[in-house]
Amino acid sequence: MGFIDAFKSPEALEKEGKLKEAAHKYWRKKKYEGAARCYENLGWYDSAAWAWEELQAWDKVAENKEKAASEDSMYWKDAAEAWEKAERFDNAARAYEQYAGEEPWYWENAANAWKKAGDEEKSKESWLQSAKYYAKEAVDDEGIWWEDAAKG
Repeated sequence: MGFIDAFKSPEALEKEGKLKEAAHKYWRKKKYEGAARCYENLGWYDSAAWAWEELQAWDKVAENKEKAASEDSMYWKDAAEAWEKAERFDNAARAYEQYAGEEPWYWENAANAWKKAGDEEKSKESWLQSAKYYAKEAVDDEGIWWEDAAKG
């Protein structure tokens, strides 16, 4: 940040298109909505999610985590957890399903979220995916505990 920029308001910096600097100033002033807006415009979705989290705007957290998941699939888990906090269990289940594509033990989380969403059929489908995963792991002898296979 330049010397003169240090004396400008975050709003002025944002209008000038200095979004990184504006976001930093918004954050320091605890104006998290402004920070989130700047981060979103920069395409820094994980940072935007952190700002929305400060406001407990769980829908916005989840939306930004889903956008971040296009870069790194680990954010699907974070999105699912935020959707759960927003009590949007169908969206949480879909996010867990996305994550289960890489980390199959999350089929259990998807099943539980579908159950909370009131969709017993999709919950059963997710439990079946979980059981298939654990059964395969048991056969492959990857150190799985038998009670996990029985649980699915």
